[in-house]
Amino acid sequence: LELLSWLNELNESGTLPMKACKVTIIPCVQPLLDLLSSSPSSAFLNTRSLSAQIESLWKWLEMGREWALNADRFQQAAIEICAQITMSDFENFLSTEFSLRFLFGAKGCSTDAKLRYEKLTALVNALAEKARISE
Repeated sequence: LELLSWLNELNESGTLPMKACKVTIIPCVQPLLDLLSSSPSSAFLNTRSLSAQIESLWKWLEMGREWALNADRFQQAAIEICAQITMSDFENFLSTEFSLRFLFGAKGCSTDAKLRYEKLTALVNALAEKARISE
């Protein structure tokens, strides 16, 4: 909800709220939030008016420039937020160890890599075959 209020404030004033810099790590989600919302405020999707699309694109480019100018503040905020987070490789869903444990279990992730790849290939082939049958 707080992101939406910042989005509205940014759309109205054209500047990024200062309070958003302290907790927002990735400001580039704003265009996505707007374009994917049920009622986008952006005219970028208006296929009837080229000038409205260009004006909307220009607005996003101006905001992108402001984000680039404030990159140091965003980086500092990200460092402060991430410094408080301690996470092992088994909790980090982007780590290889997490993926191995998720796909093969605790015992399976310690097996030989060649065997794991063979099992993964068999799994993918089975899923592909099932998808082909359901068509």
